[in-house]
Amino acid sequence: MYWLILVLIFILVFLLTMGFFSIKEKIFFVPTVNGLTGRLSLIIGRLHLPFLENLRSKIKKQLSMAGVIDESPDYVLAGHCLNGMVFSFLGAILSLIFFDLIKGYILIGFFVLGFILSVYKLKERIKKRHCAILRALPDVLDILTVAVEAGLDFNAALIKLIELEAQNNPLVKEIFQMQQEVYVGSSRIESLYNMAARVDEPGLSAVCSSLIQAIKMGTSLGPILRLQSEQIRVQRFQKAEKLAGEAPVKMLFPLIFLILPTVFLVLFVPLILTYISSGVEF
Repeated sequence: MYWLILVLIFILVFLLTMGFFSIKEKIFFVPTVNGLTGRLSLIIGRLHLPFLENLRSKIKKQLSMAGVIDESPDYVLAGHCLNGMVFSFLGAILSLIFFDLIKGYILIGFFVLGFILSVYKLKERIKKRHCAILRALPDVLDILTVAVEAGLDFNAALIKLIELEAQNNPLVKEIFQMQQEVYVGSSRIESLYNMAARVDEPGLSAVCSSLIQAIKMGTSLGPILRLQSEQIRVQRFQKAEKLAGEAPVKMLFPLIFLILPTVFLVLFVPLILTYISSGVEF
């Protein structure tokens, strides 16, 4: 039994040492042992089960929201599965240590835990990207407003924006991709609709809807851009007020269960020890 525990521990340490959990600028823990992710993704790609097709479409949507356009859904799904397998190794070790045999429900539980953690990392990247886009949106709209009111058309204003703003801005990257779609033959309305569907952020979707309506009606874009910028700033201020109001409630748990017990220990434990050492009985 002990030799099996040692073998599993060796495999787990080997995978960790070789970079099985090395965090890179990807969307999950990227396995790097002899291309395990790539090989498993090829196997998954040959499967065309209905639930896998639904999962692929969902992952593809999440990748577009996360701004990852050079990754296939099968590769991402393989990474999720391999992370679950690493957690299963850990579950097998714990099962042997505490129960002297490998229990299936423990392996399944740890596999699901690893899979969920990998999916959670992707969702966290989407959330951070949406926050960055919403934070940059009012400033971008202000630049477009100034450019349009100065006499440039909307297309020239977008080109000027791409030239002025940093390319690491996720919103500017989406606008650049929108411009590329226009260059290859898509209409401005189609490119705006595609950007809104690709990012799926409510603030940006509202701006794109307003611009699409303005383009269809042939109205001036300057006032619409200025109005959208003001509305988004008001929404950001309201969201900040909401988070500030929720802060005291969120602090109750750590205050009651972590901070106050520590304070009581620091204050009263020395007194109790002093009374005990002096022979005083309670």
